[in-house]
Amino acid sequence: MRGLDSSGGLSGKWAYVRSDTGASAKVADAGTYTRHDDQFEQVMAYFWVNESQEYLQSLGFGTELPGANDHAQVPGFGTSLEAGSIGEAWGDYLAVSVGAYADAKYGWPAKADLACVADWDSASYSDAPHCLRRIDSDKTYADREGEVHADGEIWSRALFDIRGKLGARTADRIIVNAQFGFAPDTSFEDAAVTTIATAQKMYGKGAADAVRKAFQDREIPGV
Repeated sequence: MRGLDSSGGLSGKWAYVRSDTGASAKVADAGTYTRHDDQFEQVMAYFWVNESQEYLQSLGFGTELPGANDHAQVPGFGTSLEAGSIGEAWGDYLAVSVGAYADAKYGWPAKADLACVADWDSASYSDAPHCLRRIDSDKTYADREGEVHADGEIWSRALFDIRGKLGARTADRIIVNAQFGFAPDTSFEDAAVTTIATAQKMYGKGAADAVRKAFQDREIPGV
């Protein structure tokens, strides 16, 4: 684990873990906890929050991209059904993206295909192959169910396709930077238009066309 301060607990530059369910984990004992211990979850929480922040920093957020310095991303995000669906989709996509980043960095073997979300967590409540959700669904805008996790699979597939066309680093710089321009009650249409415009501004017409095609394939209106 990186970024820790000298306290001996799970406290560092990007994350701080406080336990309300059991004794707080100690850094010195981090390698001894099993999945049955509250402290195991604490260690996992610290590691992955820190890893996610390091990944975003590696994309330039907090340094070269000023919006990340000046503004919180979408205060109150998710105050409409479609905004909430986009939020769930982003969470799934970020988990996949950071997981792939960590696999490459540490040389970990992938246990599931890239589009599978939370394969380890879902082993106890899903049939094989174990996935909480997937981000390569064939759903389109017409398949909306009015439930944020289900409808989020429409948006996450678009993000996954953008990644496939532009590569992880370029795609994620566009995707994250665009979200600073989303309204709390944004719609699929408005968020897609903002993401396309962000791609155009950052990387030009070719990138914008690739992003537009990803949203058009999901039949999101207005793009």
